[in-house]
Amino acid sequence: DIDKPLQIIRLFGEKLANYDLSYEFKVTRGDEFGKTGAYLFKAQDNIKELVKMIVENSQNMSSSSEELSATVEELSSKAISIDEAVNNIASNMQESSAGTEEISASIQEVDSSINILSQKAMDGSSSSNVSKERAREVKNISQKAMEESKKVFAEKQEKMAKAIEDGKVVSNIKVMADTIAGIAEQTNLLALNAAIEAARAGEQGKGFAVVADEVRTLAEQSSEAVQNIQETIVKVQAAFKRSIDTGSDILEFIDKDVNKQFEAYEKTGTQYYKDSEFVSNMSEEIAAMSEEVTATVGQVSEAIQNMAGTTQKSTEHALKIKESMNETTQGLEQVASTVQGQAELAQKLNEIVQKFRI
Repeated sequence: DIDKPLQIIRLFGEKLANYDLSYEFKVTRGDEFGKTGAYLFKAQDNIKELVKMIVENSQNMSSSSEELSATVEELSSKAISIDEAVNNIASNMQESSAGTEEISASIQEVDSSINILSQKAMDGSSSSNVSKERAREVKNISQKAMEESKKVFAEKQEKMAKAIEDGKVVSNIKVMADTIAGIAEQTNLLALNAAIEAARAGEQGKGFAVVADEVRTLAEQSSEAVQNIQETIVKVQAAFKRSIDTGSDILEFIDKDVNKQFEAYEKTGTQYYKDSEFVSNMSEEIAAMSEEVTATVGQVSEAIQNMAGTTQKSTEHALKIKESMNETTQGLEQVASTVQGQAELAQKLNEIVQKFRI
């Protein structure tokens, strides 16, 4: 009789078609129907195990997807913060690089002005040597005044040297410029006084008048060069504003004592000699100072160039980090998309297996 086993198999098929895996029956026949029923029953057991496994794994996968999605979202947020920080770093580096370029340009202006001043100082030394030779011929009888003035000059030079030694690099440059300005002004005053004395001397003072005019011209040129240096120094570092004014006593001494003692024609020659020696010494000192300043400016320029190189490398590294962070962010977005897909897949699997009745 095949009707009964066929009915059982048909009922079993209907249950399977409706996701019902709870149907059970006993196989007692040993023919082909019995074997078929046994295989179907075995297949149902296997499907049960598979559905149970899918249910368990889909739940785990759904939970893992949620955790992974939260982690990816947190990483994405941190990546955005890091990217913003790197952008700020790169921007600051670029601003710093522009600042170093501006400072480097100012340093070059200082160096150019120092070279001009050094050349003017050498010219002044040469002119003052000629004036000394002319003054030597006149002779003068004011040895005491000369010795006294030399003593004052020596004291002031010692104080000036100590003040320069105690100052900072940029302050030293400003002090030198201020000192040179005072010397130029004093030289101009001396030249004017000498011109007056030469005019009083009449025909015999014409040669000294020419020298006085040359010295006054040199003083004016030195004043212009000093003004350019002072303006450039203010641009480089306005913070160093220390002013060392050690020439006031010298001006007062010459104005109150020397001029009173040099009333005679013979003293005019002595005054010329002293002024020429003063200008010569100061010109040589200016030249020496210029060399020191040039060396210092070179060191500062080298340091700025090194800083600019370091800033450039840091900027490049920051940009590389930014590129890496962009790639990381893109990767996280892809991971987030994949996680979302897995979560949806787990949800679909869970919906499917929920239809089965075990």
